Amino acid sequence: MKYKNLLVVSAWFFASVAWGFTYINNDHTGLPIKWQDGPIPMLIKLGTAKTLSDGSNYSTSVQAAMQTWNSLVGGSQLQGQIVPAGSAGDGNGFNEIVFASTIFGQSFGSSTLAVTTVFARGNERAEADIIFNSARTWDSYRGPRRSAYDLQRVAIHELGHVLGLDHPDEAGQFVQAIMNSHVSDIDTAVSDDIAGAQNLYGPPGMPANDNFANAIAITLTDGSAQVTGFNTGSTKESGEPNHAGNAGGHSSWWAFTAPANGSVAIDTRGSIFDTTLGIYTGNSVSALSLPIASSDDINPGIVQASLLSYTATAGTTYRIAVDGFDGDTGSIKLNLTFTPGPTITAQPTDQTVTVGGNTSFTAVATGTPEPTLQWQVSTNSGSSWANLSDTVPYSGTTTGTLVLTAGTAAMNGYQYRCVATNAVSPATSTAATLTVTKLSQTITFAGPANQAFSASPLSLSATASSSLAVSFTVDSGPATGNGNALTLTGAGTVTVRASQAGNANYNAAPDVVRAFTVAANFASWRLTKFTTAELADPNRSGPTAIYGLDGLTNLVKYALGLDPKIDETGDVNGTHGFATMTATDWVFIYFRPAAITDVTYAVEVSTDLVTWTTDGVTHEKMANTASSETWRALYPHTGAATAKIFVRLKVTL
Repeated sequence: MKYKNLLVVSAWFFASVAWGFTYINNDHTGLPIKWQDGPIPMLIKLGTAKTLSDGSNYSTSVQAAMQTWNSLVGGSQLQGQIVPAGSAGDGNGFNEIVFASTIFGQSFGSSTLAVTTVFARGNERAEADIIFNSARTWDSYRGPRRSAYDLQRVAIHELGHVLGLDHPDEAGQFVQAIMNSHVSDIDTAVSDDIAGAQNLYGPPGMPANDNFANAIAITLTDGSAQVTGFNTGSTKESGEPNHAGNAGGHSSWWAFTAPANGSVAIDTRGSIFDTTLGIYTGNSVSALSLPIASSDDINPGIVQASLLSYTATAGTTYRIAVDGFDGDTGSIKLNLTFTPGPTITAQPTDQTVTVGGNTSFTAVATGTPEPTLQWQVSTNSGSSWANLSDTVPYSGTTTGTLVLTAGTAAMNGYQYRCVATNAVSPATSTAATLTVTKLSQTITFAGPANQAFSASPLSLSATASSSLAVSFTVDSGPATGNGNALTLTGAGTVTVRASQAGNANYNAAPDVVRAFTVAANFASWRLTKFTTAELADPNRSGPTAIYGLDGLTNLVKYALGLDPKIDETGDVNGTHGFATMTATDWVFIYFRPAAITDVTYAVEVSTDLVTWTTDGVTHEKMANTASSETWRALYPHTGAATAKIFVRLKVTL
């Protein structure tokens, strides 16, 4: 937003009852538009060549005008930097002071001496430019006016606009002020100007009540008090809390001791800046209670004064901190009203009940006249409260004892308080908290038995004592779960977890974990040896299928611990078995995995490759390790040199 102030020959640029000063205000918030605390850098581009009547030049004359204001205010300081003469940019982010023949391309008008333009964001000034009319004759002197215009007194006027002061005479005020819109013999800031500027930025120095320890006591007159002060120059002490949740940075302190039990209302209406307000108890800034009450805006972002109320206890001293939102500063007006009221002599206490249980809260209140009682409930941690009536599950809502029947888990964390009211004011008890504990539950889960691998899903079954549904997850092992269906993906140990997360009435049940063993078999072996496509084709992965060219079926290779995809054609009397003879017997020795339990092994003999038999064959284990076994088959022979025998290993599932 942009504002423009004109200083004219017959008309120079402010309202209250006692003073004539006035400001340019934010139309949205009603607060003056001012600079934040700190330096206000300004580029003085007026030139230094000409020596004026008082020995200054154009630039140093303006510097002297800046010092006039700097000596009077404390929050912000004009910081002038003399640079080569030049022009100003409109809205370029720099504060510039120049001579020009136009106001950024617009005519000055026949009687205009100087113009101040200001850019603002919300309540804060962002840029200010002063343009002196180059068509006028300028000098620098004190005292009565001369034919040439006094640059320094005009600069004091325009810098007042930069700070935020407006024209009091144009606001209907008739006061002596350099900020009036007409040129006069006043050549410096006078009392009205000073009061206006200090109202915005405070006087030089630190307020007496900057620190908590130096809080100014508030004294009531007929139940109310109004005090004024500043937070410009104030600091934030180590350990000081953020008032109304904002970091602030410039707090001033007051103290109020309640003469009796009653209600207190405090606001900062009339303060010149966006305030935050906090009320505490405690004897040092590092030992304050949680805020008794706090407030930022009466109407967020619109009415930026703070307002709060609280119930005070007789004889208790309350510490009142006023700070500025995001470090804002200015003059403070603090308004306090105290109204005595009833007293809560016995406070309700926290209660705990299980789901479905009953409990009660009790409060005692005294006062003259005798107060009526009303119990209230908050379901949002005290953010808002609602009156209770005698409807299930509540009774006794207007008596000293509130009864709650059949508490539910949804009520956990509710707060129940009692408000005592008489003709004077209400008194509110402390909030008591209801804790509703959930019921416990357990899970019965036997888990699957040890078993051989199967491609068919297993159905898991478990029950919760709450009758709520139980869920299952696979913690580890060759299996996947989907609901209560468990699909085995191989052999090994499978660990399954049964869980019940609970609900509004029940706590989560302790998980039950069960483990079972899946024994390896031909079906699990197939999963490890064949692709998905091969598994779907029994001619490639079935037990009688021959994958390679060696003539061995998949079942035989499984039984001997061989890979179905490796050709064993060249392994005659090799690593998987061999035949020999002794003086009395034909001998066939072979090796097989020790872990296979789903295969039947038999050694058969034949003399003609047509008829096969196990008659007369001795089939026995010779040796074993953890992973393999060595087996031998004996068949007697006649000893004839031309005798021959055929032997084979037969495996069946």
